[in-house]
Amino acid sequence: MKNLLAMLLMSVLSLAGCAAASDEGPQDKPEAAVQQQPAPAAQPASKADAKSDKKKDKKGKEKKSDKARFENRKTPTTEAEIRADLDVVGRALVSKASRTITPSKANRTVHSSGKEFISRYIEIDPAQVSTDMRPGAKAGTYIGFVRYSERVFECKGKTKQQAMSSTACNHTATRGMNEMIMFDGKAWRF
Repeated sequence: MKNLLAMLLMSVLSLAGCAAASDEGPQDKPEAAVQQQPAPAAQPASKADAKSDKKKDKKGKEKKSDKARFENRKTPTTEAEIRADLDVVGRALVSKASRTITPSKANRTVHSSGKEFISRYIEIDPAQVSTDMRPGAKAGTYIGFVRYSERVFECKGKTKQQAMSSTACNHTATRGMNEMIMFDGKAWRF
């Protein structure tokens, strides 16, 4: 079985142009022939990868995605630039939180209360974001505060399905959230 595997590997390598220069026959280890090959060099990012970060708007012009925009931005140097960058990063942070929060409107939690069922979800409005910053302990560092509100909604129904699909939901609570992030001299880290 080992001989058959070795011969098969040697034939594949010889067809690929990577045959081992050995006269020992099929009993030599094929791993040695594979290890002698140089590892392929890492290819630089292709144009197709760069295009995957771009989208086209309605007029057909290319528009960079959020990920590409954040990777290609310059390092802010003045306090005004750092504050503006905090606004951009804070809005992106809250936008991501609004998409990933649980329980969400699409994925509610349900519990029973007496004879009725209550579904509950949380909603974040990305437009209602405020940011603030203060100097950090070291020169050139800052502490940023991203403030937003989580609104809790409850929907009632006689059955679990009615509670899950109900559109008549009541706003029951609001939680103020305060996320702290740090500017390390180059970028905001959270």
